[in-house]
Amino acid sequence: MPQRLRAPQPREFENRESFSRIDMFELATVEFPDRLNIVSEGDSWFDYPRKIFPNKPANIIDHIEDRLHRKANLLRLESNGDEITQIMSDDQRHNLTELLDDCARRKRPIHALLFSGGGNDIVGTYDMERFLLPFKPGMTARACINWDAFEIKLNQIKYAWLELINIRDQYSADTKIFTHTYDLPYMTGIGARFYGVEWAKAWIGPAMTKRGIAPDDYSVTPNIRFRRDIVQEMFNSLAVILEEIEGTTRNFHVTRTLGTLTSADQWLNEIHPTADGFELLSEKFYATMTAEMPQLPAW
Repeated sequence: MPQRLRAPQPREFENRESFSRIDMFELATVEFPDRLNIVSEGDSWFDYPRKIFPNKPANIIDHIEDRLHRKANLLRLESNGDEITQIMSDDQRHNLTELLDDCARRKRPIHALLFSGGGNDIVGTYDMERFLLPFKPGMTARACINWDAFEIKLNQIKYAWLELINIRDQYSADTKIFTHTYDLPYMTGIGARFYGVEWAKAWIGPAMTKRGIAPDDYSVTPNIRFRRDIVQEMFNSLAVILEEIEGTTRNFHVTRTLGTLTSADQWLNEIHPTADGFELLSEKFYATMTAEMPQLPAW
């Protein structure tokens, strides 16, 4: 059973070294009641390690946090590698539910929940392989997708989002949820590297190689981009789900980030942009936030 969340008591204020992130956030809501209360949760697009980009923001939330300038109380819960189906099926779900409930009951509600989810559910090692069919000459990009398997995953992602929305509606109905549609990566076969050393292999390329799908070549004009076309079909399908939910859901806002990054040099590896690439995506995401919460600082 996850530990019940609680706000630190006044007598504890002097012992802040022992506070958890949640403690510090709930304390900030007491000390700075006029600030917006914002929580972020999700995957590496919110939590790519800052050590990869020394002295630079390394992900969307890093960039946004820099813009907030202490004008909001921000609690960061995101973690590399998380899938939305995972977040909505274990202690993370319970903790998030309790946080929304506790803050609302104490009249210090969460004004915005920033959420990045669905990408890892698709590109995972044993997921991507299942979503592809063996290549045969003449196949289109769409025909390479095992839609029976992929639609099961899309439905899991959809219902994870719907559960999150239901929890929000039950415990903190006025909390605005903000999310994004990722972007279309270049299939370079590059995994995660730190100072030139690869510490995680590419996510998508190995599965495509196993299915007999030839590599892309972005050095020629026009580009040979068959792998990228396959991934575009997949991420377009995810975007459709999010846009359909947005169309029928109050306080649910989708930033359409697909198509933002148009050059391979804006990508660090197969699924993560560079620091500058993340900045472009962050600016779009933040624009959606400020449209709904104009009291936020300007970009």
